[in-house]
Amino acid sequence: MIELKIIPHVGIGPIRLGRSRAETRDNLSEAGFPLQNSRGRMDYFCEHFIQVEYDDDELVHFIGIACHRAYLLTYEGINVFGVPAPQVFAEIAARDGSGVHEYDDAGLVFPNQIVTLWEADEQYDRLGGEQRVIWGQAGLGNRKYLDAINRIQRRGS
Repeated sequence: MIELKIIPHVGIGPIRLGRSRAETRDNLSEAGFPLQNSRGRMDYFCEHFIQVEYDDDELVHFIGIACHRAYLLTYEGINVFGVPAPQVFAEIAARDGSGVHEYDDAGLVFPNQIVTLWEADEQYDRLGGEQRVIWGQAGLGNRKYLDAINRIQRRGS
């Protein structure tokens, strides 16, 4: 099983922020995750559990990972899909340095790391028999991604 480490401002596993679409596809294929689908600015790998979004220049600006048995997603040594969502939230929040964060099971973005957590629910506990509240997706973006999220949130306010 491959470990995919979330490294803020860098990438997740072999996927690096700012890399080209072609290089990203090659890196994921070499890691055992060939391209499975592509739609517009999005590429999907590993039965669509790995999602990569590209900016207008075809460079990676967001990586989204959902729970799958083919890999272990970690953040600072924590199995993101192996511990309850509130614990993952607390660990990331403690390292963000952007002030106090309130847990929200719908999802949130930690702005200093540009780490995302989306939709916590028991249905995503694929490793523990749907017993625990686990995040549906964890992700990482770059500054362009954060700016886009902030614009969307301002429009919704």
